[in-house]
Amino acid sequence: MDVSMETDLGARRRWVAILALSCGNCVIAVDTSMINVALPTIAQDFHVPLSAAAMVVSTYQLILLMTVLPLAALAEKYGLRRSYLTGLTVFACAGVGSALAPNLPVLIVMRALQAIGGAAIISVSPGLIRHTYPADRLGSGLGLNSLIVSGAAMLAPAFGGAVLAFAAWRWIFVVVLPLALIAVALGRALPRTERHSDPYDFRAAAMSAATFLLVIGGVQFAIHGGGRLLCGAGVLAGVVLGVIFMRREKRSVRPVLPIDMLGTRVIALSVLGGFCVHAGSQSIMLVLPFQLEHNYGYTPVEVGSLLVAWTLAMALTVFVSGRLSNKGPDGLLGVIGMAACFTGLVGLAFLPAKPDFADFIWRLALCGAGIGMFLIPNHRLIIGSAPANRMAAAGALVATSRMCGQTLGATLTSLLLAMGAGLGPTPALTAAGLMAVALSCNLVRLRTSLPLANAR
Repeated sequence: MDVSMETDLGARRRWVAILALSCGNCVIAVDTSMINVALPTIAQDFHVPLSAAAMVVSTYQLILLMTVLPLAALAEKYGLRRSYLTGLTVFACAGVGSALAPNLPVLIVMRALQAIGGAAIISVSPGLIRHTYPADRLGSGLGLNSLIVSGAAMLAPAFGGAVLAFAAWRWIFVVVLPLALIAVALGRALPRTERHSDPYDFRAAAMSAATFLLVIGGVQFAIHGGGRLLCGAGVLAGVVLGVIFMRREKRSVRPVLPIDMLGTRVIALSVLGGFCVHAGSQSIMLVLPFQLEHNYGYTPVEVGSLLVAWTLAMALTVFVSGRLSNKGPDGLLGVIGMAACFTGLVGLAFLPAKPDFADFIWRLALCGAGIGMFLIPNHRLIIGSAPANRMAAAGALVATSRMCGQTLGATLTSLLLAMGAGLGPTPALTAAGLMAVALSCNLVRLRTSLPLANAR
C-alpha cells in the first residue's frame, strides 16, 4: 500500500486548493442548474418533444448515480487528486462535445460522459476537503464550499437565461469551462492522499451500476409513463441484484459499496438522515409551485420570489452551521435544524384560509434554515468518522444518499399528484414525516455523543 499523504499544506497552498475545489464543484452545480433552462430551446432546435429533450437531464442524473460508487472505489486505488483532475478533464471535453452535438442522441451520449466526469468529481470532493483543512476546521471547510456552490447554483438559472437571450443554447455547455480550466490549473495544490495496490473489483462495480440502473431507471421510466409491468420487473430485478451484491460486498476487503462503513452507527444514522432530508425537501420543492399557482393564484414570478426565501435561508445557514459544527456534541445542530424544518412544514400543511406573502415566507425560510443547519454537520459526521483511506467511499455515500433521496422525493411528488393529493396538506405532512425520521436519527446520535463529550 502506498501511504504517502500530506497532512499540512500550509496556509497559502490550502487557499489555492480550496479555490481549485470550489471552482470544480461550481462547474457541476452551475451546469446542472443551467441545462434545465435550455431544454425547451434544445427541443425546438432538434424538432423533438420536450419529453425527449428531458432525457438530457434524466440520463445525466442516472449515469451520475450509477458511477459514483465505482469511481469512488477507483479513486481510493489511484488517489483522490488524480480522480478529481481526471473527472474535470472528462467533464470539460464532453462539454465541448455537447456544444457541438449535431442531434439529440449525440447530445445525450455527451451528457452521459459528462455525468461520468461529474461522478469522479463529487465522489472525492468531500475527502479532499477533509485533507485540505485541519480536523478542527473541517465543518468550516464543508460550510464554505457548500455556501459557494449553493450560491452559484442559485444564480445559475438567471445566468443561463441571460446566455440564451444573447446566444445559442450550445453556449450553455461551454460558459462554465473557464472554471474547469482554473480548477485543473490549480489542481497541483490539492493534497496527495493514500492509495492502495489491491486489484480493482470490476464485477462489483458492474453489479453496483446495474442495480442502480434497474431500480432508479425503472422508477424514472414509470414517472415518464412507462409500462407498469416492465417498470415493476426492472425494479424487482434491481432489488434482487442489489441483495446479491450487498451479500457479496460483505465478504470483500475493498467493497465498492462501503457496507463496512455503514456498520458504524454514526455513519449509518447520518446517511439515513441525509436520505430522508433530501427526499422530503425535493418532494415539497417540486409540489410547491403547483400549490401556489393552483390553490392561491400566484403567478410564476411570484412563486419564484417566494421560493427564494427557502433557498436563501438555507444558503446563509449552511456556512454558520459549518463553523458551529466544529464545537459542541454531534447531532445537536441536526436536532435543532430538523425541529425547525418540521415546524415549518407543519405550518405549510395548515396555512390560514387566506394566506399572504408573510405567511408563506416565514414558513419557507424556517424550512430552508433548518435544512441548512442540518446538512453540513451531517456531512461532517460522515466524512469525519470515516478512516483516512476511505475518504472517497465516504464522499460517495454522501452523494448517493442525496441523489437517491432526490429520486424518492420526485417519485413521491408524482405519486401524490397522480392520486389527486398533491394540492392539499398531504405533501407537506409527508415531508414532515421524513424530517421526523431525520430528527430521530439526530436524537440517537446526540444521546450517544453526550456521554462521550462529558467523559472528555
